[in-house]
Amino acid sequence: MFIISYGPIKHAINSKLGASNFKPLDEQLNDTYNLIEAVDATGGTTTTGGANAKLNNILQKMDDFTDLFIMSYFFPSIDLGSIPIGSIVLDYGSNFEGHQLSWRIAAKNHPGYPLDSVTLITTHCIGRTQFSSSLEGVNNQYPGSILANYFSLDFPRDFISNKMRNNLLGTQIPIFRLNNTSGTMSARVFAPSRTEMNLGAEGSVTEGFPFPIFTDNTSRIVNALGNAEGWYLLRTPVQGNTINVRYVGASDGIMWPVNMTTPLAFRPVCNLPASMEIVEDPTTPGRYLISSL
Repeated sequence: MFIISYGPIKHAINSKLGASNFKPLDEQLNDTYNLIEAVDATGGTTTTGGANAKLNNILQKMDDFTDLFIMSYFFPSIDLGSIPIGSIVLDYGSNFEGHQLSWRIAAKNHPGYPLDSVTLITTHCIGRTQFSSSLEGVNNQYPGSILANYFSLDFPRDFISNKMRNNLLGTQIPIFRLNNTSGTMSARVFAPSRTEMNLGAEGSVTEGFPFPIFTDNTSRIVNALGNAEGWYLLRTPVQGNTINVRYVGASDGIMWPVNMTTPLAFRPVCNLPASMEIVEDPTTPGRYLISSL
């Protein structure tokens, strides 16, 4: 018999509702599956191979939708801005190299960022890319770099949920310029700066303000997700040259310089409205979900 894996969410609901006298949805779906198998056995037009694979896919999508429906019905939504700094938020509809992306609330109403916004940074270092290359002609400056362009186009389009993408806030982020002055650029997803990671100024230039969650090297340590390696890029160039940029060691939280053409992982940052609705994750106490409903 084909069995749908409803997972901990269904168990949480069963516990909340107690015993019920109606036939569970997964049993009803299994009955449907068995009926199709019976048609196959009697020489019906349904073939066991491709048709069953398609049915499995449909049932899995129904299961995913049921998860979201149950979460929205039994777990009332709350505002993103109502949960504390440091909380984990899972983007339920995201898919990055086969993984859902989880984010940590790094700040609320961060200085210089949009009013009534919540700043999030991924809980893992992910992916792998160059900061820039000599072909871009931008040296080690973040505006126009491979990394900045990736966050502007590919990342929000391909790897996060529609709900998260539609709620991204345009942000004027501070940047370090070659002449040792500060400037700004507009972005919806971006790499953190040295200053935001609470690693001080680059020379005499500060790029924004430290995020409250980063207090020491330990707070900057994260695990790598998927094919990522244990270093993540910052948007800060190294003062005094045009080829090196800053990165953080994911295993030690210490900042280092690296050539801008060296492919490393990254930790995207974004701002979302404090009023955006999320739900509590019934499977993981203390975690929250961005659902598509």
